[in-house]
Order: sequence, then structure tokens, then C-alpha cells
Amino acid sequence: MANLIRLEARDTDRAARMGAASFRVLLPETSARAARHAVERIERIFQLAHAGQTEPAQLRIDVVAPTRGGSLEDALADAERRIGR
Repeated sequence: MANLIRLEARDTDRAARMGAASFRVLLPETSARAARHAVERIERIFQLAHAGQTEPAQLRIDVVAPTRGGSLEDALADAERRIGR
């Protein structure tokens, strides 16, 4: 997964491993639409890399953006609450 993120990352992007199979990628100066396109590229590469495996690998990607006037920290906390459901 880290290699897939590296393939898609730009110089301005920042990635961090949050756990054994959990990553966060910050895409500054990226619209929500452009972020969704990046997600689609990562998903396609991931599916190709895992095609034919007997036990399918799982990938979950959420796009999070601060609301107008909101902070990135608030957006991340909201995403964590949604994931925990």
C-alpha cells in the first residue's frame, strides 16, 4: 500500500502510516474532485496488484475535506467517528 501511495503522491503531498494497514494522505491544494480521482487511480492499481489472489485484499479510502470555515482537525475527527460506526 505504501508503494501505491508513493506512486500517486506529488511533492506537496504528505503520507503517514497510522497502523499496520492504515495510512493517511494529505493532499494540500487539491480539490475534493481531484482527490476522488487520485483515489480512483489508487483503487485501480490496488485491484490490479491483488488480482488472482485466493483471499482478496481489502481497501477502504475516504476523502475528507474541511467544511467552509472548519478546520482539518474537525474534518479528521468527523471521519474517525464515521469509520467507527
